Amino acid sequence: CSLHYYYYYYYYYYYYYYYYYYYYYYYYYYY
Repeated sequence: CSLHYYYYYYYYYYYYYYYYYYYYYYYYYYY
């Protein structure tokens, strides 16, 4: 089940990146 673990890690990384990008955009738009 190594593939499943890799997929989960990738999904988590993608979600974190998306959240960071959204936060940056919001900060830029607000200021």
